[in-house]
Amino acid sequence: MKMTINKHTILTGNIYKLIFILATPLLFSNILNRIYDLTDAFFLGKIGGIQVAAITYSWPLINLIFSLSHGLGVAGTSLISISIGKGIQEEIDANVQQFLNMGIILSIFIGTFCYFFTKEILIVLGTQGELLEECKKYMEIIFLATPFTFIITCYSALRKAEGKNLKASTILSLSVISNMIFTPIFIFNFNAGISGAAWGTFLAKFIGAIYCIYDCLYSKNSLNYKFSKSFFSLKKTLEFLKVGFPASLSEATTSLGFVILNSYVREYGTVVLAAYGIGNKVNSIFFIPVSVVATSLTTLIGQSYGANDVNRMKDILNKTIKLGIIISTIGALGIFFLSKSIALIFTKDPSILKHSIVFMKIISISLLGWGISQIYNGFFIGIKKTQLTLFISIFRLWGVRLPLFIILSKFNINEYAVWYAMCLSNLSVGIFSYFIFKKNSSIFKKNTDSVPITI
Repeated sequence: MKMTINKHTILTGNIYKLIFILATPLLFSNILNRIYDLTDAFFLGKIGGIQVAAITYSWPLINLIFSLSHGLGVAGTSLISISIGKGIQEEIDANVQQFLNMGIILSIFIGTFCYFFTKEILIVLGTQGELLEECKKYMEIIFLATPFTFIITCYSALRKAEGKNLKASTILSLSVISNMIFTPIFIFNFNAGISGAAWGTFLAKFIGAIYCIYDCLYSKNSLNYKFSKSFFSLKKTLEFLKVGFPASLSEATTSLGFVILNSYVREYGTVVLAAYGIGNKVNSIFFIPVSVVATSLTTLIGQSYGANDVNRMKDILNKTIKLGIIISTIGALGIFFLSKSIALIFTKDPSILKHSIVFMKIISISLLGWGISQIYNGFFIGIKKTQLTLFISIFRLWGVRLPLFIILSKFNINEYAVWYAMCLSNLSVGIFSYFIFKKNSSIFKKNTDSVPITI
């Protein structure tokens, strides 16, 4: 019998079946989303290495700036799923309204500021010459699409909180397909170069945002929430900031860590930087399965937390950890043995190919540790303890990766210092996440809002 995803089934249904139903649409949409990221690199790779290096350099900075969008999405999924679990309609309505209002305000502010100060931001980071000009062309157009990005983020977070992951994945699929159509047209037919890749992304985001608005307001799946006339609630704003700010800071510190790492990789030349970009994007595809399982865990834990069902929360976490270990192991083997075949899709340059393959093989070893940390992150988000995900993020990048790179770089092993530092930081964060969880085992007590966080 087909399982219908609703509050009752989330709180009582078979856990493995629920994870499968929730994760499957996210799996396909996230694979498409990674293909979305790879689209620019694939087509720009036909033009030259500097363009690939430019988008490799740009995206960690873009992600750093858009970390507020990520934090808001995390807060939305967490708070709305918990209120759905409680079953108090007035609280659900208030959370949804505040969530959407904050999305509107942030998108206007961030988009406007970043568009007008793109070059200055790049110069502060020490970007120069042709790389500076290519990054500027790309990022200015991406920042124009900021309102569309926030609309998609809010829509996806809301649907995930409801357990309607298929709806969330539909929007990603639509954006990816649009990007794959428009990007080559702008790059090759209009000879727009890296700007063409950005315009392809812009149009894909625009189409995705239009779909979100239509689905929320006019389709049979339109939102059935009742909003008050008050646009702003200080109490709700503070509640969203309490959950969303640590998540934003976690994303920001991660992105900033990659920005700094990029600056080091850049010193090894554009060949290594291009290989690093290709390897990172390809590896991210194999990281998707355990990531979507963790995202599904957040919905299950959030609603169980709202219903104050502690035994259900324990069962969900234990089964998800087992599943995460199996999936991570399979993914690691996939990266290791398929690295050459996949890298050949994106480059024929022997030097870039060589560095890409080595990088991917080294990183594959670390997938298990990273996967375990993602499961615990999904759990912590579900219970509103995003401060713990922040500590885990800081440990991985600032406690291990960057210090380890600085140490290894003293041994004159060139780019291998980066590869080894990334691998070891991913492995160690799995152990650290487990340690943080065990230190906070009291979160399984009733009324976990009152339980203090222990580090």
